[in-house]
Amino acid sequence: MMRVVVASDPDREELFAEIYYDDMQWAEIILDPLRKHFLLTIFPPMDRENWVFDLKDAESAIAEARAALERRAYHDSS
Repeated sequence: MMRVVVASDPDREELFAEIYYDDMQWAEIILDPLRKHFLLTIFPPMDRENWVFDLKDAESAIAEARAALERRAYHDSS
């Protein structure tokens, strides 16, 4: 099951969303405030050789994370 968590950290300037699969983080999307675009980081799994999950689930989680970051950035700037 995919889960998206939008977060901020006082040690980081950018807003980010963590994407989890079975309670393990596999990706992070960062909203770059200077260039106003998104960066995707994909992390290797810690307990297996590679990630295998449904592409639609991954696409949906990425879209959810992006939309949440856009909403949060719009809300914070107004």
